[in-house]
Amino acid sequence: MATTQDSVLKFSIAGLLQSIRDLSTSEDRFSFSYKKHLQTGSGADQADQFYQDSGECAGATDVFDLAGALTNNFGEAISLTKLKALIIKATPTIEGHLKRAQDVVGKLNGATTAPAGGDTSKKKP
Repeated sequence: MATTQDSVLKFSIAGLLQSIRDLSTSEDRFSFSYKKHLQTGSGADQADQFYQDSGECAGATDVFDLAGALTNNFGEAISLTKLKALIIKATPTIEGHLKRAQDVVGKLNGATTAPAGGDTSKKKP
């Protein structure tokens, strides 16, 4: 049985950083939006799989093996050859979750390989 996918990646963020001083206020505003449609395939603007999951970080290191160790929601082993997007969502519902998510993002910034998709701030597959 063939598995196909059709995805739309959407992401936007806006922010304001202020430095309030005695006689003036400096501001740095930013805004970024991204939208990409990925049809089934292995070429440009295409994807053949995606991985998603949620849970909690179980320790200091969470590893996502992109070459066959992941399974999709149908239980099929998947091998991700190209990473099109990585989305991390931290949900600090109880004390400590935000700190763990910050630790994960800090480790990803220094990582040589990035985990594939999913909620890596909370999950160890």
